[in-house]
Amino acid sequence: MSPKLTQPPSDYSPQIPLQDWSSFKKLPDTAESIVDSIMLLRDENDMLRRMAASLSVEAEDIRQSLSSTKSTGLPV
Repeated sequence: MSPKLTQPPSDYSPQIPLQDWSSFKKLPDTAESIVDSIMLLRDENDMLRRMAASLSVEAEDIRQSLSSTKSTGLPV
């Protein structure tokens, strides 16, 4: 059973929006440029993982510092 239309078909917007392809930059078209992009992304990913680990350690240190200050009432 098909749904009933409440408006004429011309009033419905398309289900898939049309893309304006003129705004897209030219994509890399060689295997070398694709490999270079992947390597740069891996390097950036590694750097972000190291930063996240460092921030996690720092956050844990702050949490422990705050919990010891709260329990004793005096800074440690």
